[in-house]
Parts: sequence; structure tokens; C-alpha cells
Amino acid sequence: MNRQVAPPREQALEFLVVALALVLRLYSLGTPSLWLDEAVYANNAFNPFERFLALTRGNNSTPILLPLLYWMLGDLVRDPLVARLPPVIFGALAVWIILRLPQVGLSKTVAFFSALWLALSPIQIQYSQEVREYSLSVLVTCLLVYALLRSLAAGPEKRSDAPLIVMLILAPLSSYGDMFVAGLCAVSFLVHEASQSRLRPGRAVQVCGGFVVSVLCTYLITARYQLGVKDAEYLRIGFPPGGFLPDVAWLWGATVRYFASMSGGRSGVLVLVLVLTFAAWAAWSRRFERAETKVAALLSALLVVSWVLAFLGLYPFGGIRQQLFATPLIAITCCAALDQLAALTRLRSTAVFALAALMLLPSLVRALPRVYEEQENIRAVVREVGPTTGDQSVFVYFAAVPAVEFHYPGRMFFKSRSEQEQTAQMVAEVESLPGCRKAILFTHVLERDDEALLSSLKEKGYVVLRHRSYRGAKFFEVQGGSACG
Repeated sequence: MNRQVAPPREQALEFLVVALALVLRLYSLGTPSLWLDEAVYANNAFNPFERFLALTRGNNSTPILLPLLYWMLGDLVRDPLVARLPPVIFGALAVWIILRLPQVGLSKTVAFFSALWLALSPIQIQYSQEVREYSLSVLVTCLLVYALLRSLAAGPEKRSDAPLIVMLILAPLSSYGDMFVAGLCAVSFLVHEASQSRLRPGRAVQVCGGFVVSVLCTYLITARYQLGVKDAEYLRIGFPPGGFLPDVAWLWGATVRYFASMSGGRSGVLVLVLVLTFAAWAAWSRRFERAETKVAALLSALLVVSWVLAFLGLYPFGGIRQQLFATPLIAITCCAALDQLAALTRLRSTAVFALAALMLLPSLVRALPRVYEEQENIRAVVREVGPTTGDQSVFVYFAAVPAVEFHYPGRMFFKSRSEQEQTAQMVAEVESLPGCRKAILFTHVLERDDEALLSSLKEKGYVVLRHRSYRGAKFFEVQGGSACG
């Protein structure tokens, strides 16, 4: 297929956008300690395959593709910089793929500003620096959009089903959110090609058959073991509370947060209005063949499916990381709305986008610095406490164990076997430790477990010698117990 080479100025701008995305994601990459979720994800990779698979099914909520990549990397993942490098690459590649969308019909202006949106988005940068599947889910959505538009191209010389077949197979193995996007892409392909009288049974099976097999494999390998994750306390905000008025209020608030989180802060209503305006204009003007309209239709369908899944209690919805995969669709649709606004008002596109940037800038300025803040600084706590010695035992709260195991695999710690709200058991574990002094390390504290443990130890005559808090982590050094005589 012959492709026009972009002018040098456009190539330079595209290079700068991708470079900007990469620099923002590489900045301070290996400095922060891995926090709980990252450490759990990375530690799974250091096990034999059967154990790795069992852990992925039991302590994660992700399909197999990215965990398998980390398992193949093995001990290379011991370095925090290396562990976080794949998500960085995925995030930068997503920006690059958006810039390639004019090859399949998207406006160059819309593609450029959508790519810039992804490059600068604080939430995109944050999760492109974490050892999780969220950055990969964004890349897969971008690839699905490219593949779908390529498959639906009007000219036979530009049309190809191969990218769509590949992505429909990979998407369910990458993230559960992308499985929904892939399903909608498959439906869009079938409906569009049938309306154009280009669909044959063999072609339908060829394009969609792999997707069905991939969904089945994902269910059998991981999903059926992880269904209980949706009942976790931290995901409660992603489901309606019950009752008509509370559910309506939740739906509005979750939808606004959904759009706000993708754009950097408090601009959710503005983004929602732009998306709805473009969708309404596209439906009214019947511009269904435009690439931007197809993306807007995909986003609209995804939004409805997401609402339904949340009300059925199957998948959370709102301004949360589990919805991050939708960001490219939102960015493209919002930028298409601005581009259409420029055309209707006969203003230059750059003027309209500059006005929008001024409205979004305060959110970006507030949110971007917080991206690089350390979540759970376990390494600072361990440096302060020092090693286990004959006179001091170092006790690690259960939620801090994964990070300690990742950063200090050969070091002597006493690791709690207790779970949340099992204060009595933790007290018994601390009292059983050798040495008169006991340093207790905490990160990711749940239900004030640190206060409950410290209070119980004081009741037993323990004295707090010192304590210190870091970002997301703390320790207490106490003295007492039978070892003190």
C-alpha cells in the first residue's frame, strides 16, 4: 500500500510529541519504591510456572498476557527501573499509534491533539509508571481503533482484516476492559460490512472466530478465578449503591468522574458536553462514514455497556483505573468535537484547541506534580530501622510484605501472617519475636490496624521508643515483652 510521507514539519512535531510522552514517563522512574499492587504483580514473576499461574489467578485481577511477560523476564524484574519499563514503552507506543491514525482516515488535526492529550494526561503518565496492566490496556485500545478503521476502509487497496484479527485475539488476553472494546469492534465490523454488502460468512468467522476462542481461553485461564475481585471494598465506588435516586446520583457522579479522570482533573463536565455534542451532531448530520464518527459511536456503545455491566454488578465504572482503557476513545471524540466546532464557527482549529487548553491547563498544573509523588516509601523506612539484630527484631505488617520481599529478597524480616483487623494475632506475633526492641513496619494500612496494634501493645506494657512517617509508610520502635526480662 502506498503511503504519503508526512512533510518534515509534521514529522518533527510527531517526534516531539512521542519524545515528550517518553520523557514524562521515564522521569524518576526507578526512584519510588514499588507499592503494594506493583510488588504483588512483580513478585509473581519469581516463581516456577505452576506457582506463578496460581498466584496470578489468586492475587491479581488481570488476564495472563502481561504477567506472562514479566514471568519470562524473570530476575531482570528485580530492578524497579526494569520492572516499570514495559508500561512506559506501552504508554509511549499508544501515543505513537494515535499519530498513525490519519493513515486509516482520521483527521491529522484530531490525531495530533489526541496524541498530545495522551502524552500529557497525568493519569496516563501515572499508570505508565506502574507495574500493572493499565498502560497496556490503553495501547491495546489504540491498536483496536487502528485495526477497526483499517478493516472498514472504503477503498479495497487500503482495506485489511489482518490487524483486526490479531487485535481481537490479543485484547481479551491483555485486559478485561479491552475485551469489551474488542467485542464492540467485532460487532461494529459485522454491522458495517453487512450494510456495505461486503460481509461473507467465511470472512465473519475469520475475523471474529479468534476473538471468541480468546475470550473462552481468558475465562478458563484467569477470569473464572478472579470473579470475586469485583466485591472488594476498594471497588465499591464503581457500582451503584441501590435505590432509584441514589443510583441516578451515582450514575451522574461516576460519569463525570469518568471523563474528568481522563482529562486531568475537574473538567469532566466540559469533556462530557463536548463528547455528547459531537455524537449528537454526527447522528443529526448522518456523517457515519467519517473515522471520527466511528470512534464516537464506539465510545457511546462502550459507555452504555459499561453502565449496564456496573448495574449488573459485573464490572466497575467511574473515574477509576479499571476504566483507563477508554481514554483514547474519549480523547479522539473530544478533539473531533473541538475540530468540528472550529469548522462550524470558521475559526482556525489551533485557536479552538488553544482555548480548550487554557480551560484544561489548571487541572493539568494541579495534577501533574502529584504523579511523581511516592505512594509507599518502604525503602526509606527500612533504611531508618536498620537490620534485624540480636537485640532488635523487625516486624512487617502483612500489606507491606510484598514490597519488602521485592526490594530486600535476601534480608531477615519477621513477616506478619495476619490479615486485616486481626489485631490479637499480630500482637501475639510481635510478642513472640526475639529481642527486647521491636521495629514494626507499615505500608498500605487498612482500618487503622497500626493504631489498634500499638494500643494493644501499650496495654501490655510496651513503650514506644520512636516512630516516624514517610509518604505512605511508617514505623514504630517499641520496647517490652518477656525478652526484656
